[in-house]
Amino acid sequence: MRGARALAVLLLLSLSVACVERERLEPDPKPLWERMNAERGNARNRSFVHWTLEVGGHTECSGDRFFEQTTEVYARARRSADLEPVRVAGLSIWFEYKNGLMARARAQEDGSDVDQVRLREVLKVGLNPGAECSCVGVTGVMKVMKRTIVQNTLVCPEDA
Repeated sequence: MRGARALAVLLLLSLSVACVERERLEPDPKPLWERMNAERGNARNRSFVHWTLEVGGHTECSGDRFFEQTTEVYARARRSADLEPVRVAGLSIWFEYKNGLMARARAQEDGSDVDQVRLREVLKVGLNPGAECSCVGVTGVMKVMKRTIVQNTLVCPEDA
């Protein structure tokens, strides 16, 4: 009887612990904006004088027994006239999970004297059948000419 109780306690403990793992991944060698069109990447632009800040991303979910969500976002600076890449003093990108286990958790990437920043992360949840796919709020910030330009977008799995 004592062995059965110990086994039951171990089983309950293992089921009650949601094994959550976040891992930062290297961005794909081919940028997201080259792999999918702007509408599918939820790209949004904001222009200031001669510069344009583009922010976009993609998220997808998979898994049956073990839930997995992969999110990739980017911010890139371009010249407004011809949309060619242009380096700016500062460029940042971050995203925040909107719901689910990781609601309000945030990942961020910053760069100085760059024309793009990219961020890719995978969220893995084991032993939790209630895990759900989450939209992510994406924010890009560009610093140019002592100004800060901000652009937001919302990226949801069903947008894929």
